[in-house]
Amino acid sequence: MTPILADTLFAAARVGRHVPGSDLADHRDRARRRAIEAAAPARGPLPAQARRMARFRALHTGSRGLLLPAAWDAGSAALLRSLGFQALAASPGGFPVAAATTATRFDLTRDQALFQARDVVEGADLPVTADIATGRGASPADWGRAVRRAFDLGLCGVTVSDDSGRAGRPLLSLRHMSDGMAAVRAARPARDFLVTARTETLLHGGDLDEAIRRVSAYATAGADVVAIAGLTTLDQVRTVRATVATPLAVMLGPEGTPADVPALIQAGVHRIEVGAALARAALGGFVGAARALCPPAAPQGSPR
Repeated sequence: MTPILADTLFAAARVGRHVPGSDLADHRDRARRRAIEAAAPARGPLPAQARRMARFRALHTGSRGLLLPAAWDAGSAALLRSLGFQALAASPGGFPVAAATTATRFDLTRDQALFQARDVVEGADLPVTADIATGRGASPADWGRAVRRAFDLGLCGVTVSDDSGRAGRPLLSLRHMSDGMAAVRAARPARDFLVTARTETLLHGGDLDEAIRRVSAYATAGADVVAIAGLTTLDQVRTVRATVATPLAVMLGPEGTPADVPALIQAGVHRIEVGAALARAALGGFVGAARALCPPAAPQGSPR
């Protein structure tokens, strides 16, 4: 077995983790957890977490840019750390892919996203940030509870999004986002806990001017980093950077920003993300390696 195939199998073997559903959805468990969290005094960061948070914030300054891959469990996080990455995302888009389900990131609850993010935190002694699924009817108070929970699980930052998850009104109002950001600011127990605010205006037919107006408002409301989903050209990136002073994150991918990392950094991008791309590659590698094990004349009972 070649080293590449062995590495592929090792990474792919991690993709079968089950995304919990029924236990997290149980009303009594949720009520009990919220009661415990409400009664518990807010704590400050532990020394190791404080160092990771300070490091994560520092990685968003200067002109070098941060390449932020997404892990989906402890094993994938450990692999990425061994390759020299300095920080990780726990992307909700990667969890359903890695679990080989038909779900999408929009089907995950905040509890499910945070449950998986905890796995990533435990897999690598690196700064980790996570999307906390702020749409789907979540109130600003829910945002605050999610931030506190994320911090308690060891995360160094979170991403909030204006995607509502509703077909008729796909974007949360600016008022809702402003109230949510206020709750997030009030809930984060440490100044270095990094908050990213993303707009999905372009994905829902809006124009770049509206997207810039939204992220500018989010920056004013306290976002440390802003992101515009659906940027597809370097000219768009340059337009955003000419208008918005807050550090900018972009997403690479078929429907995202062109994968020219040096050009993106030169254009002023501070953070470059890959979403669920690595989870898709791992699952694809697993399937390819499994097919390679099948002999030309497959014996009875083997896949055809």
